[in-house]
Amino acid sequence: MKMKKYLLLLCLIFSLNSIAQIAYQGFEQNAGDTWNVAFSTPPCTNGQDRWDYSTTLSSILPSAGAQFWGITDLNGNCGSAAGETMTFPNISVAGQVGVFISFDYNILGYDLNDDVFYTVVIDGVDQTEVQLIDGMNGGGVSTTGYATEMINIPNGTTTVGLRVRVIQNGPDFAGFDNFIVDANPCPNTTTYTIAGGWDNGLPNSTTAAIIAEDYSTTLANITACEITINAGATLTVNADQWVSSVNNIQIDGTLIIEHEGSLVQTDASAQVAVGASGSVEVRKTTPTLSPLGFMFLSSPMSGETRDGVYADAFRVINVVSSNFTVDPALETTDPMDPYFGAEIFLGPDNSFLSNYVASEALTPGNGLVVYPQASITDGNTSYDLAYTQGVLNTGDINYPIQYNGQTKNNFNLLGNPYASAIDMDLLIDANDMINEVYFWEHLTPPSNTIPGYLDNNYSMDDISVYTKAGAVGSGTAADNGGSAPGRYMASGQGFAIKAIEGGSANLLFSNSMRVVDNNDQYRNSEEKDRVWIRLHNEKYDLNSTSLLAFLPQASPKMDKGFDARRIGSSVSLFSKSVEGEALSIQATAAFDKAMQIEMGMASVVEENLQFSIAIENKEGVFANGQDIYLIDTYTGEVTHLNQNTYRFEAVNGMQDNRFVLAFEAPEQLSVSQNTLDASLRLFPNPAQEQFTIVASQELSLDRLTIRSMQGQIVKSLSLKDMQQQQTVAINDLPSGIYLVEIANKFTTTTKKLIVK
Repeated sequence: MKMKKYLLLLCLIFSLNSIAQIAYQGFEQNAGDTWNVAFSTPPCTNGQDRWDYSTTLSSILPSAGAQFWGITDLNGNCGSAAGETMTFPNISVAGQVGVFISFDYNILGYDLNDDVFYTVVIDGVDQTEVQLIDGMNGGGVSTTGYATEMINIPNGTTTVGLRVRVIQNGPDFAGFDNFIVDANPCPNTTTYTIAGGWDNGLPNSTTAAIIAEDYSTTLANITACEITINAGATLTVNADQWVSSVNNIQIDGTLIIEHEGSLVQTDASAQVAVGASGSVEVRKTTPTLSPLGFMFLSSPMSGETRDGVYADAFRVINVVSSNFTVDPALETTDPMDPYFGAEIFLGPDNSFLSNYVASEALTPGNGLVVYPQASITDGNTSYDLAYTQGVLNTGDINYPIQYNGQTKNNFNLLGNPYASAIDMDLLIDANDMINEVYFWEHLTPPSNTIPGYLDNNYSMDDISVYTKAGAVGSGTAADNGGSAPGRYMASGQGFAIKAIEGGSANLLFSNSMRVVDNNDQYRNSEEKDRVWIRLHNEKYDLNSTSLLAFLPQASPKMDKGFDARRIGSSVSLFSKSVEGEALSIQATAAFDKAMQIEMGMASVVEENLQFSIAIENKEGVFANGQDIYLIDTYTGEVTHLNQNTYRFEAVNGMQDNRFVLAFEAPEQLSVSQNTLDASLRLFPNPAQEQFTIVASQELSLDRLTIRSMQGQIVKSLSLKDMQQQQTVAINDLPSGIYLVEIANKFTTTTKKLIVK
């Protein structure tokens, strides 16, 4: 198989505490007192009477810090017999769980009519007043030192406030200190031992889980508020199973995450700590790789190095994105060239590739090209990898994107940095520089028949692409299980983007993107009105799939995150946006059977080939029997794809508008109209001195008429001698918008022309 000779990209120790203090008042009169307090009577000390900041009062000392709030004889010179109040204003606890208020109090000799009350205010509404102290005669009521009152606040509360009312008649004493608003999302604890199981039942999102002895998820998946693995204990997360912790994970024993097992932390601030006796091992197994086969990989551990996990790999390559440019030989302006309008992962040399050969750090979020084999002749087996250095990546990870001009040059190789799958729809939504996500599957063995700067080069047919509309794979299926990527990206999986120019400086990964399952990368997303159309050549086993998704949130124009330009693979089947972009994935508006979709194909194989077009997969309305017709605009032949496969011959090059996909049985006139319109293109457009009419097949045309927008004929000429293109001079036309009518004996088509 001979192809045009262009270079191919080398396809390319600390303690954790989950209690989070929200506000504090310790009567220290400094910046640490973040929960303001107001007093019904201003601070007052008069003789033995007190309603005031204090450092000592009788036997009462502060419970924390250097000061507390001291009270003596409120019906004397400070305060009144009716009592006095401390008011703590409403503060926000929105989004917090496990919120509670606590304060310390020390009471000495409260007798009849000496009382303490408090009222909690939730979302601005006073709750029932609670009597904390009820004084009594006969020696009064005293506490043994400070006592602590704890008040749990319902989850979902937005604001909380507090009032404390004290009635004190006579020379008795009280001290108040340490008013705190905290969030303790893990108020319960359960501990696992082999003999006893969970001593307080299975953990859940409000229960801290303590792994005291060896535990495997073959017993059950774990959801916990936080997790501690004690020294000497091992927690094993098996394939297709998971452990989820809302908050922190403390590892003093051993954590093992098997291939396709998942560990997830959901809170944005959740941390992982590995103690002196702790260890973590994330195990990954590659598909079967032939000699010189490689993968795009990324580390789920913070301190991993090249000579750690990839010590046995004969080659590890980093992509220096700022050095990547598309091969100038492929930047064609010829609409008949098979690379016209395609997304290219080809460079003029290997200056953007850098070898890792020693102890280079594996940066979280960075993708690497990894050959896990021991040598260039090793292969035809899978390889076990173990990430062990540092701690598990968690929380927000910002990876710097390198821009090198226009989107076509902004190739960045990235990777899932977590020990769990991530939702690519959320990844796309969170990052303004991502339109689509590209994957590499090593499906085609390297060969010296594929052009490039190496003795054995790689095929760009092995790149697949994902958008929120779905996914297509542009390679051939292989024994190692090649398939189109689904919505979820596996842990450690590398991927590529062509960063949209003008996007943010950093790409964001976050815990909110993580999911507990789907850690095998290739899963189907939810059903939509979608159809996959497949182009196949039997001689060389070449394939290309085009996806059409009919979604209410999409439009016929290019939609960020939904549409993906075609890749410049050996053969390519694509649909056309209204702007004329050639797309491998097209999301358009909600399905209407009156719609018609323009499609084309391209081949870089320098010979005439036999092809077939058929439905590969269908969902939604198409799975329920909706008719799909393929119209060949070269021949006028109509094929009902629900019932038959269309077979045809095509030459090397671009056949930009050869097909129309329709969903109603076409009438002959509409087919003729579509045939003429789809077969013609004006180029360039906008134009200045001249433009060219390009036909994707030999047509019998009669005439060309150019009209102003007011309908006036400004130019007319015969097209009877035109073969497949003809140039028209327009240097005598003023700038503006014109209508170009092209006619044959059956019909007329009109195209818009912009003259600069």
